[in-house]
Amino acid sequence: MSSTQSHSLQQQRDSGAAHAQRVRILNLLNDTPQGLTRADIARQTGFALSSVCGRVGELIESGHAENSAFTTTDPLTLRTVRPVVAIFPGA
Repeated sequence: MSSTQSHSLQQQRDSGAAHAQRVRILNLLNDTPQGLTRADIARQTGFALSSVCGRVGELIESGHAENSAFTTTDPLTLRTVRPVVAIFPGA
């Protein structure tokens, strides 16, 4: 990663933008029990797919979300994908 990319990433983290994105994605996942693909999340939030992938990775790493056990086909790309689902504590 270049120093410019590292600096931009750190600025985003410091600004709270990444946190706000994680909260919005988690709320969306909470409202969609069957899960959503990363592309679905990007389309519904307007976030860049790269941002969605980063935030979803952080949610998975923190134990707030996981990749679903099943796959589906994305209707736009026709690729096989694994939706992301929220993890409910105590469920």
